[in-house]
Amino acid sequence: MAVAPAKPVRFFPAVNLRDARKAFNRVGWALFAFLIATGVAARIIGIIARQISPGITDSSGSAASLLLASLAQYGVGVPLCLLLFRLAPQYPPQPRPDEPDARPGIKRWLMLFLMGFPIMYGGSIIGQLVSNLLSMGKYSNVLDDLSGDAGGTTGAVDFAVQSLVVVILAPCFEELIFRKMLIDRLRIYGEKIAIFTSALLFCLMHTNTYQTFYTFGWGLIWAYIYTRTGRLRYNIALHSSANLVGGVIGPLILMNLDTSALDNVDWNDSQAAVEALARSAPALAVIGVYLLAIIGLAITGLVLLIAKRKEFFIKQSELELAPRNRVRVMLGNPGMIVFVTLTVLATFGAPVIAAFS
Repeated sequence: MAVAPAKPVRFFPAVNLRDARKAFNRVGWALFAFLIATGVAARIIGIIARQISPGITDSSGSAASLLLASLAQYGVGVPLCLLLFRLAPQYPPQPRPDEPDARPGIKRWLMLFLMGFPIMYGGSIIGQLVSNLLSMGKYSNVLDDLSGDAGGTTGAVDFAVQSLVVVILAPCFEELIFRKMLIDRLRIYGEKIAIFTSALLFCLMHTNTYQTFYTFGWGLIWAYIYTRTGRLRYNIALHSSANLVGGVIGPLILMNLDTSALDNVDWNDSQAAVEALARSAPALAVIGVYLLAIIGLAITGLVLLIAKRKEFFIKQSELELAPRNRVRVMLGNPGMIVFVTLTVLATFGAPVIAAFS
């Protein structure tokens, strides 16, 4: 009777767990400082702006409000966060040119982009369901408050500023912090834990149940890409493209379609209903084509994820933590405990509070 070969035993190097905890601790405090500094700066900037121009921040989706919020986040929070990150030693990925995914071409890049579609839209659906469940349908998506009417001079300016923030500023700074700065500090303790930590902290930073699940999924893909390539430009291009599709093109299409004929229609009156549908037929056709395209891309991406899953690989790091030590090192420090606790409460507490408001 043939005996199956024994599974090779994997040995893990001796690691100073105190140093490992210190690395995760610094990451947690850096991100906590980012949150606090951004919040304080936004409050101070808002007070000053209202003194200069009363009512300037009344609309959360206006260009002025977005620019002031961006000043607080990218002008104060991000520099402080980067400064704190730089105090910790870094061990950036250094892939060999001949390694898979070290230099992904356009075909591989497009494949990775498509793989994100089922994650993006599936995660959005899960986020919607969780939000409605926790809030009993009373919690609204804060992103909807930022979407204004793209028609008209004022609306066009607001939408242009929103697009600039969503497609340029956010991808550049978020990838710099959550991929390069974070993974460079944690990769030495294991690629798996660095990728997971990057995705987890990235989704928690959004403090929004609507975004939690798809940002975690995207975060895993983007963290993997940076770990394999060691170059941030691939991440920024993917992040910007995802935000362009989900945060600009979709809303732009929907906002410029005229479905006003369907407003206040008496659906019990068959003739009125038919007339309203006829007047809205072009807009409904565009919406239908858009939704079919999204569904098709999501199905294609899901097939690719399943078919190509074995092409993703993880290398052992120089000081890789043994599996029994990973969770307690990652979360067994004040910085990570404070940041994770704060963001989890903010993320899931808001819809619960809305349920009782």
